[in-house]
Amino acid sequence: MFKSAFLPGASKNIEIDWNKVHPLTDEEMFPYDKLPEPENPAELLNQVIYVKLNGGLGTTMGCTYPKSLVVCQNGSTFFDIVCDQLKDFNKRYNVNIPLVLMHSFYTDDLMKPVLEKLEGLEVHTFLQNRFPRIYDDTYEPVPNSPDCPNSMWNPPGHADVYHCLRDSGLLDKFLAQGKKYMMVSNIDNLGSRLDLKVLNKLISEDIPYACETVDKTPEEWKGGMPINYEGHKKLLETAQVPADHMDDYVAIHYFHANNLWINLRQLKEALDNDTLVTDVMKNHKVYEGKPVTQLESASGSAVQSFPRAIALKVPRRRFLPVKACNELLLMRADLYIRHENSELLLNEKRTVPGLPAVKLSKEFQHVSDFDQRFPNPPSIYNLVSLDVEGDVWFGKNIVLEGKVVIKAPAGQKLVIPDGKHLKDCEITSASQL
Repeated sequence: MFKSAFLPGASKNIEIDWNKVHPLTDEEMFPYDKLPEPENPAELLNQVIYVKLNGGLGTTMGCTYPKSLVVCQNGSTFFDIVCDQLKDFNKRYNVNIPLVLMHSFYTDDLMKPVLEKLEGLEVHTFLQNRFPRIYDDTYEPVPNSPDCPNSMWNPPGHADVYHCLRDSGLLDKFLAQGKKYMMVSNIDNLGSRLDLKVLNKLISEDIPYACETVDKTPEEWKGGMPINYEGHKKLLETAQVPADHMDDYVAIHYFHANNLWINLRQLKEALDNDTLVTDVMKNHKVYEGKPVTQLESASGSAVQSFPRAIALKVPRRRFLPVKACNELLLMRADLYIRHENSELLLNEKRTVPGLPAVKLSKEFQHVSDFDQRFPNPPSIYNLVSLDVEGDVWFGKNIVLEGKVVIKAPAGQKLVIPDGKHLKDCEITSASQL
């Protein structure tokens, strides 16, 4: 796989001719609200496996452990909530849906103690590949033996899920059990639950591949999106966009939620016939002062391999990602309410449209710092925007509402006292509190 991705002329050309880019129209994205409620939920759920991409450490948030083990709401980790959501489906419909985890060489060993304690779920794991980082000047691999440290290697992206599922033997195993579809999503997207209405449409129409799309917020200018390109659907990534068309790219109103549904039989056929195509992206990094390249591929780019692939326009509640601590604040506070089935829904008390725009300075970048500065999550269900800068510390039982700006004076500590209610204000000194 690495050889085909790296050798000159062997990899899929990812250069984009913008004149051939045609964003999907609303009519080309099947609306979720038009999907009927199925009459046979248990029958449908017995035909699906639930795959979670669990290979990241959450380095953006300063984590040295799997991101799935970050506490995100009321003492529960991402992994806890994913498991609880699946257990609810199993109990409610008297089924046994397999949870399948794709690990990387970063997370596999660290997850083993957690999985040993897990009860009440059928869990399968498989390991994605590792690719050597490549020196930009010599095209030589950074590691010179398989035993070199992890820092010399990189996971090759989420598209590895397809080949590694097959190579692990799990694809054939699930097909032999009568499974027809897999849903694939990121472990940190707590909105990406299994959905009976989507599953019903896929099975009834034998759809090979479906991707979910959502409307973007103003802050979400990056992120891949399915488009029409040269007569077929294709995933367009930010790195593929010509610089002189970046404004056109940003103006497209939807993007890819990375919630994917794939027909297992048709996936196996594509793999066996070598017709599964994914775009190889070059991710430029620096290793020990030298520029290196990581070769990566997105799972969503496989859409081009299935002529009958569809896009679904889904509600925003199906896309609740946490990539950094500003989004972690939204999860830990009272913006979302966790219901009995462990689904996270927007607080009904919220009267403000959209989601809060939260900007936290570097003092809040790492989870360990975030935990100290927010020992108790504030109430933010009617927050419009929050901009925090500098050495700011929050007390208990704080309410943030409307547009709030808090900036600590340079070189000074600013403490927001317990019980403070801040609404539509800018705080720049303790005297204002």
